[in-house]
Amino acid sequence: MWDCITRRFPVPVVGIGYPLFRCSPVIFATIGVLLLFSVDLRAEKADPELLIADNNWRPWYFGSDKLDRPGFAVEIISHCVAAANYRSKFKKFPIERMRSMMKNGKMDISIFSFKQSRTAFLIYSQEALFRDTYVPFVRKDSAIEIDRISDFDGLRLGHLNGLRYSREYFDYIQQRQAAKTLDVTVDSKANIKKLVNGRIDIFVNTLASTNYHAHEMGLREKIRNLDYSVRSGEYFITLSKKAKTITDKNAFLATFDECVRQLKAGPRYGEIAARYGLNLADILRKPHFDR
Repeated sequence: MWDCITRRFPVPVVGIGYPLFRCSPVIFATIGVLLLFSVDLRAEKADPELLIADNNWRPWYFGSDKLDRPGFAVEIISHCVAAANYRSKFKKFPIERMRSMMKNGKMDISIFSFKQSRTAFLIYSQEALFRDTYVPFVRKDSAIEIDRISDFDGLRLGHLNGLRYSREYFDYIQQRQAAKTLDVTVDSKANIKKLVNGRIDIFVNTLASTNYHAHEMGLREKIRNLDYSVRSGEYFITLSKKAKTITDKNAFLATFDECVRQLKAGPRYGEIAARYGLNLADILRKPHFDR
């Protein structure tokens, strides 16, 4: 092949073209394949893959059970990662392992609410992906009202194991658990069932997740949330400080944040939210506790 090329590509002479037509078509087909292959390699290099934490936190993440939707946060993150010329690879890990991987740089991206202590190993974006609020839920016909934590006294209180809420409310939960006056479960749906069936009077969980689960269970009209906010916060993407895939982390976050702002300013953010039964007034409202 190279003999053909060297023989048919002499030193150029003014007025005389190169006799490309004399080389075998097979030669040119081979050259074309090589050129396409090199383009593919450049494209692969231009769009490196980021390892991103997945979870079973509906409607934000659907974990390994994607069904017909990957999750609200997954859709937003995937879109804006692509806008920054990267590819997304979502993978679920246990919470503590995910946190460890973000610390040692083996994972690129996860989402967290803001805590100053986390900035030791994370870089936060500036634009929140969404906001969520921990609120009490009661039966639709219940007359219960909550204005302060002491109002939970005497009520049959449900608790999802693993939730921390605010410091004040978590201390209260621990007191109730020590007194054996707390109904503990490991499944969000279980608290909804217990509430509807009259086994508990009240429980606290995030507004978006509980409304999503209740809707999927056909029980959305049988429960209601109270206005009292136990804790509310914004959730941001974070980059591991030690991850090496993203070389210019500040530039990446600037592009990502602008992408999220554009989604919120246009119709697409609301369209994605609607697919998960999310109310824009809930996920965009100002948090109870500022970051």
